Parts: sequence; C-alpha cells; structure tokens
Amino acid sequence: MTLVQIAQMAFLAVALLGESVFNFIPFMSSANPPAWYKQGRENPMLVLSIVFFIAPTIANSLITSGAFEIALDGKIIFSKIEQGRFPTGPELLDAINRAGIAQGYVQAAM
Repeated sequence: MTLVQIAQMAFLAVALLGESVFNFIPFMSSANPPAWYKQGRENPMLVLSIVFFIAPTIANSLITSGAFEIALDGKIIFSKIEQGRFPTGPELLDAINRAGIAQGYVQAAM
C-alpha cells in the first residue's frame, strides 16, 4: 500500500466513524479532536478534493520516470531514456533483425 492509499483509508475511517475514531488512538479522545479535524469538518469539499484528486496526482507524478524500453531475450534493443524519444517502426524492425530474428521465420518446436 502506498502512502496515498493509507491516507485515503484513514480519511474514510474518520469520515465514517466521525470523532469516535480518536478513541482508538492512544492519548486522544473524541471529546477533544485535533484542530485539523475541526477544520476538515468545516471544509469537506476541500478535504475530499485533496485526498482523492490532488494527492494521488502528485504522488503519481513523482513516480513516473518516462521509461520505455524494449528487450529481446533479456537484451535491451531500444531505450527511450537513452534516445530521448519513442522508436519508429523501421527502427524496431532493424533492431530485431540485428538481434538475430529474421522476418517471416518461425522455428517450429519439436
């Protein structure tokens, strides 16, 4: 589970259980919830937007590397990171041919 998913589950628990969820956390009680909870109750649409739209988008943008690699028998024949672009069709066919696979040739398994 990612940190964003954990935050979403925690938000759902607080939303469904209300202030009573703080009774399960040591040194807290539902009689005196934290200030962030009170502010969240006053602005529920803002909290929903942040938890379910903005936070996952930010987390996803930090994870995306832009990597796109094509490997044949464990050998990388094209890397977008090295080339800085996607391959063209003729480039892929040429790379496959250089790797030793002839077009139209299929070896039957015996």
